[in-house]
Amino acid sequence: MSSSHVVSVVLNWNNFEDTRDCVDSLQKISYKNHDIVIVDNGSTDDSLLRLQNTFPEVVFVELDRNRGFSGGMNAGISWAVDHGADFTWILNNDVVIEDFSILEKLLPYFEMESVGCITPQVFEYPDKETEWFTKGELDRGSGHSTHHKCISEKPEQFVENEYLPLCSTLISTDVFDEYGLLPERYFIYREDVAFAYDISEKFRMLTILNCRVYHKSSNSSGGDLNRTLTYYTARNRWLLYYKYNHEMSIFLFVWQYLNWVFVQFLMVMKSQNIDGLIGLTQGTVDGILNKQGRGRYP
Repeated sequence: MSSSHVVSVVLNWNNFEDTRDCVDSLQKISYKNHDIVIVDNGSTDDSLLRLQNTFPEVVFVELDRNRGFSGGMNAGISWAVDHGADFTWILNNDVVIEDFSILEKLLPYFEMESVGCITPQVFEYPDKETEWFTKGELDRGSGHSTHHKCISEKPEQFVENEYLPLCSTLISTDVFDEYGLLPERYFIYREDVAFAYDISEKFRMLTILNCRVYHKSSNSSGGDLNRTLTYYTARNRWLLYYKYNHEMSIFLFVWQYLNWVFVQFLMVMKSQNIDGLIGLTQGTVDGILNKQGRGRYP
């Protein structure tokens, strides 16, 4: 694994500061056979120019419009695969790395049978002792996913997952060869669950517990319960059902969906966040109508 070619892909959209911090930390990684690609997802500010001036040695892939998380990442993944990457590390631009030997620690786990995706354990930033992700569970009968920040009993080395949030995931090219790139119908949010539906029967997904990265978890969507987040998370639950209803029960899906909507409604009312309520309502309507790709926001 020491000779494997790794390409890190970071997605930028109108956010120079976070992207700069992420790429700066990636450049300090000690692993030698490592390239960094910044995909600019149709930024409308000056962040692309500033990043090009800051990182002249980094590869840039420029998109003419915002293609969402999967569309933007797929542009970077395609570059990686075309340039012989064995593994592609897809990272939210609000991820920060402080363990500069992290790839030397992660890569050996791909030698285990059927491992296709690996994530380090993810912690909050700047509150670095608060866990953000340790284990992902997926109920394939309802499409409901559970994102465990922490678990009570941890094994010594790694955790097996049924899905992974794609904020800092190292993926073998074998996965893309077998199943293709990330699904773009969702634009943003829930593509990680759809990806897990596709690959989990053949590939294992691990969280490595002796490795960690830090995630400014609300930055990419502009904060908790904003209109963009509630719209796409509501809409894309329906898109997920339409795609995988051969595995789901309509009764389980609707029950889980109504429970989720009720919890979201209570949260937005408690915070008096009218934007969140609007996004939740519009997302539900557009989801039932099976509207795919870029929706009403951003």
